[in-house]
Amino acid sequence: MPINPRDYSPDWAEISRRIRFERAEGRCECRGECGHEHPGGRCNAPHGVTVYRSRSEPWLWRKEPGEGFYPVKIILTTAHLDHDRRHNDDENLRAFCQFCHLTHDRLHGAALRRQRALEAGQLELPFDRERKRKHLA
Repeated sequence: MPINPRDYSPDWAEISRRIRFERAEGRCECRGECGHEHPGGRCNAPHGVTVYRSRSEPWLWRKEPGEGFYPVKIILTTAHLDHDRRHNDDENLRAFCQFCHLTHDRLHGAALRRQRALEAGQLELPFDRERKRKHLA
């Protein structure tokens, strides 16, 4: 999703840089917020380095190529754990590699899209009600 600078505080670039490179020391801080268990408890993918992701379990990565792994250059991003782009307290921010950030946001984004569709008049299926409650909470 494109980033709209108006959705962020004016000092967002500096906040994001500090989280990614000072606090996280250039490594992904995800400890399962993306919905996956990482070996050792933390993703730790290093910014700017090409690693090899597993095709079958894409949250797994390693430094060397191998069967069933593909190369990916890691780009650290800064994620808002509560998805509020103006809530910039350090406790609410994590340095995530692009995979962890996208998967962290995926379910929340789907719930928001579903909510907008309902508000626009789209009918809701009964099994969707329970999923919506879980992800908008």
